[in-house]
Amino acid sequence: MDFDQVVRGRHSVRDFDGRPVPEKDIRAIVEEAGLAPSSANEQPWRVYVARGDVAEKIRIAHEKADMAGKSGHADVPVFHRMDYGPQARRNMDGFGTQIGSYSARAALGSREKARMGADALAQVDSFSAMALSNGRLFNAGTFVYLTLQQLAPWSLLDLGAFEQTLALAAKNLGYDSIVAYEFIRYPEEVKPVLGIPNDELLVMGMGIGHATDARINDVHMRRMPVDEYLTIRG
Repeated sequence: MDFDQVVRGRHSVRDFDGRPVPEKDIRAIVEEAGLAPSSANEQPWRVYVARGDVAEKIRIAHEKADMAGKSGHADVPVFHRMDYGPQARRNMDGFGTQIGSYSARAALGSREKARMGADALAQVDSFSAMALSNGRLFNAGTFVYLTLQQLAPWSLLDLGAFEQTLALAAKNLGYDSIVAYEFIRYPEEVKPVLGIPNDELLVMGMGIGHATDARINDVHMRRMPVDEYLTIRG
């Protein structure tokens, strides 16, 4: 694919068809991601992949914990949205608005829609489509987990470069993806199944596969115009 098509075509898919990515394609995607830059050639990443029955085992445990209302306890710190800067909060606030207008709304009659109002409809849509897909880890057939041995700032930066390259390499081969906190929410579901040592921190998780035609996959998050964050001098 043309590079511009790859970059603009990649977006977070929230409902996959469940088919696992073939091992040869996984190896090709991860190998390309390994070309990402890293500080002093650190290459701090470790990659663990769950497919098929192994992915399903993790999914079932995750869904059970999610349905029971179990609190997340990821290996990496989680910040409240109010702890972010104003630019990030503004963009995050728009997420809930954009994610509305999906499956649950389609099941409502016109009178019900009129009676509920836009805000209530957005809530219904959000909880139905998002909560269901989150709890089932987006129905992806392949999970990719990235670990670090320490949360050093430069290592995190390097892992972010690896994760982005991974998503673009997947798109280049025709696969969709999503990076989400949900994958690392319960480390004890993942580490024993994949043999991840206790001295490695589960930092990032990604689902890879093919998107369904679910309406929730139509959402593409709005991006800031470049002039809102770019400064050029000289």
